Amino acid sequence: MAPAPVRVIVTRPEEHAAELVERLVALGHEPVLCPLVRIEPLGEGAPVDVAGYDWVVVTSRTGAAALARRARGELPRVAAIGPGTAAELAVHGITAALVPEVSTQEGLVAAFPRPAGRVLFAGAEGARRVVVDELGADFVALYRTVPATPPGGLPAGDMVVVASPSAARALAGIWAVPGGVGGAPAPADASAGARAPAVVPAVAPATARPVVVSIGPQTSAAARAAGLPVDVEADSFNLDGLVAAVVRASALAAVRGACPQESRPGRPAPAEPAP
Repeated sequence: MAPAPVRVIVTRPEEHAAELVERLVALGHEPVLCPLVRIEPLGEGAPVDVAGYDWVVVTSRTGAAALARRARGELPRVAAIGPGTAAELAVHGITAALVPEVSTQEGLVAAFPRPAGRVLFAGAEGARRVVVDELGADFVALYRTVPATPPGGLPAGDMVVVASPSAARALAGIWAVPGGVGGAPAPADASAGARAPAVVPAVAPATARPVVVSIGPQTSAAARAAGLPVDVEADSFNLDGLVAAVVRASALAAVRGACPQESRPGRPAPAEPAP
């Protein structure tokens, strides 16, 4: 049975959203791009010396592209956290020597040969330290993610997809509602020691809020820690898993009806008022 067509808010940075948007359109959904994080390169002009390492680990498309641009010295074997990261490496002529079945740092560490040798983890500032701690890896920060608050608030939609912990925290910060979703300030994030800023949401009271879909357990944990409920979590933590989670969530989203009926996919958009 085909999934019910719904309006899906995509919170990925615009430069990383194209493939997800294409997949959603192919399913009959209406994606609405609303980036909640942006990428800031770090040390962009400086080379990353990979000489002497046995492995370099990358855990995102952004990290893979930055490594390809900045690596100096003979590139050792490269481990990618998942198929999307491996595909980005391939765009730059690099074949991933290791792609784990489970697209998490834990899955990557479990799949690593032992002894691992000398390992460099090239990733985001503030990244989880599982690879560093378990493999004794060196770390270099290639970029950081920072919140990107949409000027008009969150657009109307039946479903919102979060694909990173930073996007989940940003959503909780702008979509402050009772218990983390709907109208009152979200609870304070204990790790940050500060209350998320309260912004009146552009959509849905708590009784008809958009369905929240998460790419995996780390993103879900960050969402819940910030007071944001997660309705559906992907079973595999990559694009295919995220799209499958959207399919599972679409019926719930259509029933919940957070998006106004006249604005749903397949219905004519309301006429613009005359100037």
